[in-house]
Amino acid sequence: MKNCKSLASASQQKGFSLLTGFILVIVLFGALAFFLAGRGVNTAFGTTYANSSKASNLIAQAAYLRTGFDSVILAGTAPASVTFDAAATTGIFNLDTGAATQQQIDPAILAAPSAGVLGYWVFGKDVANITSVGTVLSDYTVMVGGIKQGICQQINATLNGTNIASAAPALG
Repeated sequence: MKNCKSLASASQQKGFSLLTGFILVIVLFGALAFFLAGRGVNTAFGTTYANSSKASNLIAQAAYLRTGFDSVILAGTAPASVTFDAAATTGIFNLDTGAATQQQIDPAILAAPSAGVLGYWVFGKDVANITSVGTVLSDYTVMVGGIKQGICQQINATLNGTNIASAAPALG
């Protein structure tokens, strides 16, 4: 008799059925599949994200070079005497003054294989007069030529909030 009572009490227990759980999981996966089915692969987002990542890398490299330039000036060198090398007291790559390291350009940012100065950081020493930036005097610039249009546009969007429609002017 004892066994009959335990069987009767087991059949009267309340709880969650495994069958109901499986049905719920199938419905959830079906809903997820329904919402994801029409989305496909968003290549535009992937390209924008990749351009943004590469643009951020270039901006960080330029900031690093700027820090080396500023360090040489703070060490007592006149801006006109700063060099883009490891020369003692004037070079931004000198460990005692500028302490910057050479920055390597990711070949994936270039529109074509690099030739000449394209794909390298170029120090424009007191040669550029950038409109609407700073004073009317020439500016010290560091440039990279040959960048893909989408990456160049992302740099402008990040730094200025603007977008360029045409290709950048040639460098070198």
